[in-house]
Amino acid sequence: EKGSRYRFVKLDVEGNKTACNAYLFDKENGKTIGHVSSTAWAPSAKTNVALGFVDMPYGEVGDTVWAEIYYQKELRWNKRWAKCKVMKDPAWNPPRKTLTPPADF
Repeated sequence: EKGSRYRFVKLDVEGNKTACNAYLFDKENGKTIGHVSSTAWAPSAKTNVALGFVDMPYGEVGDTVWAEIYYQKELRWNKRWAKCKVMKDPAWNPPRKTLTPPADF
């Protein structure tokens, strides 16, 4: 029985540029291993969070991949490399979320 060739991953992207539609690369050999499908700024966690697909042998929780980000600033296109860490848990998971009974305000 064969599974999927791709793995859906949650990424914590360093820096302040969104990695929308960026390619993901392996940190050791520079091989293209996937792409980012969507990104968002998480204001509570103060980090960029991305969702993407990587080839199956890559993308274990805790792995580091690199994103090639292109962004426009003052009518010029700039390229930036950003380190992305594969996450298991949500970007922001406060302890009060599951606190029973709820705490007083």
